[in-house]
Amino acid sequence: MIKMPRAAVPDYLANADDGHATPELRFGLLLPIWSNQGWEKVEDSASKIWDKVNRLSLGDKERGAAFIKRQRGMASRLRADSSLSIEAKSVAPFATGLGNEHPLENGFSFLNPYGLPYLPGSGVKGVVRRAAEELAGDDWGGESGWTEDAIKILFGPPANDDHLARGALSFWDVMPQISGNGLMVEIMTPHYSHYYQQNLSDDEGPTSPHDSGQPNPISFLTVPPGSEFTFHIVYDRKRLKDAPDLGANERWKDLLMAAFEHAFDWCGFGAKTSVGYGQMKFDVERMKKIQKEEEARKTKEAQAEAFAKKTKDLPDDAKWVEEQRANRGWEKDRGNFLSDVEALLDREQEISCEAYKILADEFEKMWPGILEHPDATTQGKRPKPKFKPRQQNLAKQLKTFDPADREN
Repeated sequence: MIKMPRAAVPDYLANADDGHATPELRFGLLLPIWSNQGWEKVEDSASKIWDKVNRLSLGDKERGAAFIKRQRGMASRLRADSSLSIEAKSVAPFATGLGNEHPLENGFSFLNPYGLPYLPGSGVKGVVRRAAEELAGDDWGGESGWTEDAIKILFGPPANDDHLARGALSFWDVMPQISGNGLMVEIMTPHYSHYYQQNLSDDEGPTSPHDSGQPNPISFLTVPPGSEFTFHIVYDRKRLKDAPDLGANERWKDLLMAAFEHAFDWCGFGAKTSVGYGQMKFDVERMKKIQKEEEARKTKEAQAEAFAKKTKDLPDDAKWVEEQRANRGWEKDRGNFLSDVEALLDREQEISCEAYKILADEFEKMWPGILEHPDATTQGKRPKPKFKPRQQNLAKQLKTFDPADREN
């Protein structure tokens, strides 16, 4: 056993059931790798703890979904020409924060206080900037429209520039909607540990890498393929005053879409991208679905705003009538109309002129002439009532509230 410093965690917490603990806690403070004897590291347990560390509870998934929903809600409130949202799906495992210190040799990045994996906005910006720089170079033909000036304006000057300034783009943190019920455990197997970890001061001299070295399997956490990523980018229009062509017809969005496509195919996000991790693709179907939902939401909000403006000066009973007409589909269901008229007449002793006019107009559209002649009959040898008893009775009751009759 290797002697380790005692973790600053109370015994009741360390020994408690971790059913409600986040993945970050299970991977960190509650990592089941310590014994009760002075919190010593138990080497032979390291390979047995991954099932406890990588699983996701229902609460974990709900917190992640709520975070993503809040981000979408905030993005939807921004001006359409000032924001861009991109839906993507991973086609390879995604790893992040492997360089963080950890007892199991490879760490992981979790977002506090949610305790769930995330991709920092700064990391997104770095990858997309690298993709833009590649597209602006000669190797990719320069057909995407990216130029050094566009990169400098949108992302800011390079780090070696003496006049550092913020670019026009801001990238939000990304929390993946994880596919399945847990994180995925991957294994890397270095074969040349003897070469990389050798003591160069050894009298025998340095050794060269060779295939007879002992492999050393190392486990690490990843987000599984098929997980969904939503990228939100906001741009400051004021910072484009020196480059109006980037804002014209939202050209900056076209450039970013090209950069993201290149990043998905050739750069990757997160760690170990040189061996294929972090590859993604556009989720076109989800983008269409979210766009459709967003358009429906905006249409509903616009209708609600127009309705509020239309009815703000109406009496309460007339507002209620307008709400029923908008929500109950009177044109397609006359039964709903008659039921609402009955409800209003039973509830109100007096009906405002505005409410009367709305209901009278609807009666006339559905049964022309019913208010003036509710007992009208059909012509012919055997006359029959032109209107049904329910229609007649309600028309007669409503007629008693006719403003013209009340004035007389």
